[in-house]
Amino acid sequence: SGTISTVGYFYDRWMLNSGSVVTNAAYLTLGAGTEIEQRIEGTLLAGETVTVSAMAGGTVFIGTGTMPISGTASVTLAGWGTATLGYATGYMYVRLAPTAASNVVRVKLEFGTVSTLAYDPPMDYAVELLKCQRFMRMASGPVWNAGLIDNSLAIEFEIPYPDGMRITPTLILSSNLTDAILLPGTSWHTPTLLGQNYDATHNVFYITFSLPEAVAGRFFAFMSHTKCYFTSDL
Repeated sequence: SGTISTVGYFYDRWMLNSGSVVTNAAYLTLGAGTEIEQRIEGTLLAGETVTVSAMAGGTVFIGTGTMPISGTASVTLAGWGTATLGYATGYMYVRLAPTAASNVVRVKLEFGTVSTLAYDPPMDYAVELLKCQRFMRMASGPVWNAGLIDNSLAIEFEIPYPDGMRITPTLILSSNLTDAILLPGTSWHTPTLLGQNYDATHNVFYITFSLPEAVAGRFFAFMSHTKCYFTSDL
């Protein structure tokens, strides 16, 4: 458990837009004035009648509306709060805002005017994880790699992701790359990041860097405690 108060993505691709969220073992506590958002890839929902459901405690609160073809539309979940349905370039979204602090167990957006949330089985973690990983992945240190320096003196290592990502991801480093060694040798150096490339055919992310005193034909070893975030998010 813990409190999330920084605006941006958190668990299961939910975004915090305002307020704070407290994570618990089986629910989220949304504070009064909190707004969270889920983005939906594509705009195929535009113009469709949908039902938004939120289970707080053992009660399911329901509201029905139409996904907009532009802008936003508001849906009241009587006794709980408001859902905002929105249209944006390349995606649609649902924003949830309780009128008072609320312990939210589950939420659902579905076609039609009937809520089926109460009858849903628990989500399959393995299936949901793969869905999330299309949008965001993290490689946390220590990361080890080794190889041979070519004539360009650029050093490249790869991070494979067999099941791929939604679009070509952007690399975000938590800090500078650290610690590489030219072999044979014992002196560690700080590499300089040169670039990055994503091979969508083979689902491999390449990171290229340079090293002081690099010589073509020499081997290198690389170790970093830097967290590498790969984002293909909306």
